[in-house]
Amino acid sequence: MSSTPGNGNNDKGAGPRTLWMGDLAYWMDENFLMSLYASTGEVLNTKIIRNKVTGYSEGYGFVEFASNFAAQNVLNTYNGAPIAGTDQFFKLNWASYSGGQGGGGGAGGGG
Repeated sequence: MSSTPGNGNNDKGAGPRTLWMGDLAYWMDENFLMSLYASTGEVLNTKIIRNKVTGYSEGYGFVEFASNFAAQNVLNTYNGAPIAGTDQFFKLNWASYSGGQGGGGGAGGGG
């Protein structure tokens, strides 16, 4: 039995691969998020959720990794750690989606 959410076996690639990241500063964009995790060599995509009217960040986003194993390692290593060059800390959790398959907006599990 694995402790990885949504993963019933020990396959390092199976299971969720996307993390929710909260408490983002207004100036943080997709490129900044990508740079935070570039050293892992495992980031596939980043997405900042923006207000549809103003275009400003809603303060959270998503980071997709190449595997569940990579996402789990980042969650365990980065969550709660200081973000270099800022006065903020990583706030990470598994992404959860509100219906449908794959796509679009999800409600991040911030706690």
